[in-house]
Amino acid sequence: MSEDEQQESNPKLVFGDLGLKQSIIVELETPKAVVTKEGKYGEWQLWFGKVENVTVHKGRGNDEKLVPNYTGKVIFFPSEKLIPQLEKAANGNEGVKVKITKDETKMSSGKKYTKYVVEKLSEGKPSDSSLLPTESRLINEAKELINDGHNITEDIFIKASQEPQYENKISEIRAKELFLTLK
Repeated sequence: MSEDEQQESNPKLVFGDLGLKQSIIVELETPKAVVTKEGKYGEWQLWFGKVENVTVHKGRGNDEKLVPNYTGKVIFFPSEKLIPQLEKAANGNEGVKVKITKDETKMSSGKKYTKYVVEKLSEGKPSDSSLLPTESRLINEAKELINDGHNITEDIFIKASQEPQYENKISEIRAKELFLTLK
């Protein structure tokens, strides 16, 4: 699906719609932007997320309509200052839930400007795209065993991660993180 088709099919979440001190909870589908491009006003990023009971924009230009109480997948274009906060909260994981609050800060000149504050609500799970080949192999083999009816506990998974076929490339701490992807 092209970028234009994505924008047409998924409603757009606009953080500017939030009132001062209002918050919104977004589940980040990916740990980073799906698309980054240079535009008329500088670089922009397209992100995917999931929301519950929020007002979103559907359509483009003159056909754009507000849809209240929407639940589902959205696209959004975070501000330049919001992007690093989202990436830090995601920390390479997908499915991370964040609370984004619109706030206002006063500069020394007395002028006010809008800022967004991100609070991480959940850890999500490691992104498949961030997995090393040995990590992917371990997860895939564990999933096959689970599908065959075997009970794979965290202890068994960690012990298996230390086997020679994984070339000592998976630490016990990383194995615990990877175990979460099986759930």
